[in-house]
Amino acid sequence: MTQNLKKLFEKTLFQYQNKKAIVFGNEEISYKELYSSSKRVGNALVKQGVKPNTRVAILMSNCIEYAVIDMGIIQAGATKVPLNDMLGEKDITYILQDSKAEVIFAGPNFLETINNIHRHLPQLCT
Repeated sequence: MTQNLKKLFEKTLFQYQNKKAIVFGNEEISYKELYSSSKRVGNALVKQGVKPNTRVAILMSNCIEYAVIDMGIIQAGATKVPLNDMLGEKDITYILQDSKAEVIFAGPNFLETINNIHRHLPQLCT
């Protein structure tokens, strides 16, 4: 029996639902919370028109939300385009153009960067 990544994660998230999935500083999230939050992200992506293999970029520093979004992308069947938070605008623009990312999740400290490069990326939905 073959399993895709979504099914593998769902099985694990349900199996350990009451255990801590992520601890980040003073924040923590259980596997059950991770599943339900990521499912909401995945459903929102699908509602916005994201289809299987649509490229969805993430430009965020380390945080619990990164993991939730990452799992949400899997829930939607999309393809993740991870962006290093230490990249400059030129490199971010290149990666987004080259990957043909259509959607991006950006942390609050990257909104100015995304606004600056958006004119070069007409296909990108933020």
